[in-house]
Amino acid sequence: MSFLIQSPYSFMVKALIAAALGFWLVGCSENRSSQCVKLISVANQAVNSIEAVTAPNSADSIEALKQIAVVAQETNTAMKDLKLTDGKLVEFRDRFTAMYEATSAATQSLIESSSVKNTAASQKAYEDLKVSTSQESPLVDEVNQYCNAGQ
Repeated sequence: MSFLIQSPYSFMVKALIAAALGFWLVGCSENRSSQCVKLISVANQAVNSIEAVTAPNSADSIEALKQIAVVAQETNTAMKDLKLTDGKLVEFRDRFTAMYEATSAATQSLIESSSVKNTAASQKAYEDLKVSTSQESPLVDEVNQYCNAGQ
């Protein structure tokens, strides 16, 4: 209760310092826009890496699949490492990581089943890969819509 005994001037100075510190802390935290940029940058890097692997005249299909699995796993790790505070962006990040985990697992399964020439397992892995990668476009659209709405 000592603050009640303080002079009004002393109390005002302390209140102004506290308010300035609060505004400074809020100003230093990342806003939604900067968090969007981080999330989108990681996703774009994955797309660019996969496009480079699958470009015409690139490595054979098994080698390309191995590289895709690596890119998916590395992107999954990069997504998990993003420090996001916006709840919706955290949800998007979690969906991306689930998609990249599924893509990596399906790609690994496709590589393994192809190497032992197991047609049924290869077909199942291919279907799993199609399902996991089909999530990307709608997710990217949702992220873009959310991030553009905040600007």
